[in-house]
Amino acid sequence: MSATEFEQDLAKTNGVVVRYWAKPVAIKANGKLMGMSFEKTELDASGKLVGTGETFDVPADQILKAIGQKIKPDDLAGMEITGGKIIVDDTYQTTAPGVFAGGDCIKSGEDLTVQSVEDGKQAAIAIDAFLKTASA
Repeated sequence: MSATEFEQDLAKTNGVVVRYWAKPVAIKANGKLMGMSFEKTELDASGKLVGTGETFDVPADQILKAIGQKIKPDDLAGMEITGGKIIVDDTYQTTAPGVFAGGDCIKSGEDLTVQSVEDGKQAAIAIDAFLKTASA
């Protein structure tokens, strides 16, 4: 997916690994998620991005499809929504107890891909802390 040079640099400073010239082709699973397969790409003579046929796998225990969306308030009972974005507190918890949100569905400021990724990462950290506290 496209991102400006600024967004890419900001993502890298926040620990995001950027893989260029690759497109997702398959989710790998065997009763449980194992990862994702990608095909390497290149520009053809006309400047069109095409697959090379060479693939590689990235292990994963979770895959998130992050391509933007519109909030459907009916699906988010108990969550406060303002301006088409879910309201979260400093720990990324929504107004629905025990429910967290991150990414471009929350109002965090700049509407940049890298900001959405960072928000998602911070929400995951908050969820981990919440679950560790709940199980203690």
